Amino acid sequence: MNNWIKDIMATDVPIADCDDSVAEVEELLASSELPGLPVLNPDHSVFGILTTAEIMRFHSASGNSLAVHAWEVCHTRHCLLRMDADIDDAMALYTQQQCRIIAVIDMQNRFVGLITPETLLQSYLEPKRARRDLDPERPGVTLLAQK
Repeated sequence: MNNWIKDIMATDVPIADCDDSVAEVEELLASSELPGLPVLNPDHSVFGILTTAEIMRFHSASGNSLAVHAWEVCHTRHCLLRMDADIDDAMALYTQQQCRIIAVIDMQNRFVGLITPETLLQSYLEPKRARRDLDPERPGVTLLAQK
């Protein structure tokens, strides 16, 4: 199992600037499979996280997505971890703080990646799948190529 956040975090993710409109963020979210995006300050530090839930609440209140900025709508009580944290730290943050997305930051507090519950679950499942696939004595395991 990967033990470090930096080994499992998604790094190629769309980001929103604080001054982006909600409409611009909606386009970014629609083109990704993420439940939300980081909203960054000009120094690349995390201002907040804008999730699909916040966007739905915004629209239910009849907000004008072209006139409102991401910083006005995003969730500012966000979950952060440094990239040198381990996976157990991420699991604790998810279970104790009920985070939907964890923003990963470097030592200068700049955004470097995201962790989602799905990413974390995959990191736990990978070693179990590998062990299951390598154990021919385990019931239900079929080796694809035997000589």
